[in-house]
Amino acid sequence: MDSHIFIKKNLDILLISIESLDPYILEDTILKSNTFNLIELFIIRNKNCMRYKNQILFLKYCKILILLQEISQIFCRVEIQQNLNNRFKEYIHFNNFADSKEIEINNYLKRFQVNYRKSIQPYLLGKTNYNSSKDISNIGLVNLFILYQINSFKGTYILLLYLIIKNITISLHLPR
Repeated sequence: MDSHIFIKKNLDILLISIESLDPYILEDTILKSNTFNLIELFIIRNKNCMRYKNQILFLKYCKILILLQEISQIFCRVEIQQNLNNRFKEYIHFNNFADSKEIEINNYLKRFQVNYRKSIQPYLLGKTNYNSSKDISNIGLVNLFILYQINSFKGTYILLLYLIIKNITISLHLPR
């Protein structure tokens, strides 16, 4: 597969992660944007190889970079960084997030699993990968860490590297 397919796949999973954090954050950002609209976001989300294999539509890279810039601006805000930091502290403190039902990281992972399973078609993943809550939770944690790292010195570089490298989550997505 070409690398631009993996860029769109990883971007879609990153958007699922953002939706799991706050369902309205993308809509609010797009509505405030002058360069991006909800229709273009819909195209990115629905014309993805992990959703519908035969409906791949390639957007120009400039639109993807604009969306990444807007995501970066969102996650550089202090209150969102504190929220992400608290979730990681909870995850480290409880280590087994299945034990505590009330912590935020557990709520995020449940929302991520629901959004992931709702968005990604099961026949593209295979039965074992689609049914494995642990694998989907690991993808959610990786994406949460990427969003947390956006505010760091090399945050944009890490985000672009995550989108370009195809083997970060591909072992969980393509059956062997």
